[in-house]
Amino acid sequence: MTLKLNGSSSGYTAIDAPAAAGSNTLTLPTTNGSAGQVLTTDGNGNLSWKSPGKILQVVHATYATEGTTSGSTEASTGLTVTIQPASTSNKIFVDFRLANVRRGSASGAYARIKLYRGDAAYGSGTQTSIYQAANGAAYHTPSNTDTLDIGDCGGVWLDSPNSTSNVIYTVTIKNIDGSGNIKWSTNSATSSIIAMEIAA
Repeated sequence: MTLKLNGSSSGYTAIDAPAAAGSNTLTLPTTNGSAGQVLTTDGNGNLSWKSPGKILQVVHATYATEGTTSGSTEASTGLTVTIQPASTSNKIFVDFRLANVRRGSASGAYARIKLYRGDAAYGSGTQTSIYQAANGAAYHTPSNTDTLDIGDCGGVWLDSPNSTSNVIYTVTIKNIDGSGNIKWSTNSATSSIIAMEIAA
């Protein structure tokens, strides 16, 4: 059955059910919503107005000083960014790239890259590891070569910090081979990190 709403002077707006309608009830919201909002459902037939997801802010940071960590010491790479979400329900999309990672000595090297979320930079405050790069982002041989390119290492992560305070993301690196050195931002190559707040 089709429900027709006639215009005051001409025409009509029709609402029609599918041929096999089943039993379905949709409850309309009580207001008109705001400009740009869309009609959404909770899955139980209750409709409401919601603003579509969009990027609210973008924060970008770089680091271009060559760093080295020896043995199996996990080290902050200097690549860190701070963002303050506007709502606890919003997401933070993090994209980072650690540039020109190399083995810095004639021994094994196997770079592990981690992304931490904290209330301070890595090494202080409260930290949570939220992303770890695949251990394959590395190189073992040949062992008689002092410097060997591993290449750019990085990753992406969609985070739910559930906070409206400053959230600090830090990238660390560790040689999980346990010997020798790992370098990054070698020859002043620029590493970068981007954090984007996305409306829920």
